[in-house]
Amino acid sequence: KQLIINMANQISNLKEQLQQKNNELEHFKKNEQQNNITEETLKEDFETLLQIFHRAKQLT
Repeated sequence: KQLIINMANQISNLKEQLQQKNNELEHFKKNEQQNNITEETLKEDFETLLQIFHRAKQLT
């Protein structure tokens, strides 16, 4: 039961991280000078967080 609670908390934290990364991505999209490099990095981070989120979701 504690494992499920821990996983739920981790999923909640990952959702917040995903939202934060999404907000960062939107911010940098508006800044054309930094767009190319930063957008690529944020997309990779976002994809990594998505993979972690899906793995965590499968465990609950």
